[in-house]
Amino acid sequence: MSFQDMAAEAMGGSLEGDDIDARIDEALQCPCVADLREGPCGTSFSGAFRCFIKSEHPDKGMDCIPQFKAFQECLQKHPEHVEGIMDDAEAQEDGEQTFEPQEATA
Repeated sequence: MSFQDMAAEAMGGSLEGDDIDARIDEALQCPCVADLREGPCGTSFSGAFRCFIKSEHPDKGMDCIPQFKAFQECLQKHPEHVEGIMDDAEAQEDGEQTFEPQEATA
């Protein structure tokens, strides 16, 4: 899935709206980006996502290179997180259930 496809899914198919910041905040709550948002690179992901949505460059997102680079560098520092996301995505494509309840800790 491309970044633009993921953004469109999270934004409910529309990348435009009156209160774009509120719509971006709402989109960042989408389960489709939860692994990225809640992982070790959540801050850099959110920055890149926000920049991409707001991008007015003719080649959407080209004005977000610094944010994408920061996100990429974070992912490179946390390969275990990327592998987990990819494993979950492959399992979902295969129709498997990937949610495993965790025991509560005291």
